Amino acid sequence: MGLRCRRIKQQNKTKQAGQSIVELAYSLPFILIILLGVIEMGIVFSTYLSVVNAAREGAIFASMYPSLADATCGNVAPPNCIGANDGATYGGNSTTVWEEYYSRIANESFVAVGETLRSQQLVNSATFVVERPIAAGTSIGSGITSTVHYTITSFSSSMSFPFVGRMGLPSVYHIYYSVAMPIR
Repeated sequence: MGLRCRRIKQQNKTKQAGQSIVELAYSLPFILIILLGVIEMGIVFSTYLSVVNAAREGAIFASMYPSLADATCGNVAPPNCIGANDGATYGGNSTTVWEEYYSRIANESFVAVGETLRSQQLVNSATFVVERPIAAGTSIGSGITSTVHYTITSFSSSMSFPFVGRMGLPSVYHIYYSVAMPIR
């Protein structure tokens, strides 16, 4: 093989390396946008599962203590509406039944992926709302419903891409779930 053939092969390798860099430069923004979308949806889905578990835990507890449902308050929770049985103690200590209900729901919720909720960890209490259970009746077997609301602001909520904006993704996700259980 002559010297001329080697030079031509070397030039072709250099051109191919340059072409690969240009292709990477064009495709990298799209790959990063897709990756950010997948991460954001993963966080939202994880939060959704957490809210579902919290509502189920609340429904199980409310099915054992139907006195949490108060017809005069509807779904408005303390301290905005104090029901007749909200001051009843739970388990013979100073904790009320309402405080235990709220605590059980809060302990099932997550503030961030993999991090459990601890007391006073939420800065804005409007992001996590536990409604008062609503009972369909007072007899055993009638239904009682527990509802939990959680508002999450995504890590990319302040991001906006040129020409495409947020690409249809909301900056705030309102997640809520209701679970009905029979009164035991």
